[in-house]
Amino acid sequence: MPARFLGLLLALCLLSACGVPPAALDFARTQNARALATPNDDASVRAALASQADAWQQFAAALRQRTFGGLTPPDAPYLALVDRTAAIAARQRTLQQLQRDDPALNRQLLNQFAQRWQQAATYLQQ
Repeated sequence: MPARFLGLLLALCLLSACGVPPAALDFARTQNARALATPNDDASVRAALASQADAWQQFAAALRQRTFGGLTPPDAPYLALVDRTAAIAARQRTLQQLQRDDPALNRQLLNQFAQRWQQAATYLQQ
């Protein structure tokens, strides 16, 4: 019985030492740096916005991974925010593919995504 308890205790200690891979922070920093370069024309805005869907999906997946000695895992509300952001980016990409997007809304969304990337990098550094 004591050996099982010690094994369980050791497993819990190892799990508590696991966190988000540091690559998630690097990814958020890279996306933040890319977002700082705001495109001027509508075609460039559409191209930049189209890549956001994949980027937010990758980031959401990275936040759910665990590695020994990783970063502090995000809380549930933050994961929900990232999931909502990924869904918005995917919806906007679909609207672009259907040619039903609005250039003004595209630019506004791109600015919001830039702010969220900055928040993501700051959040993971805590």
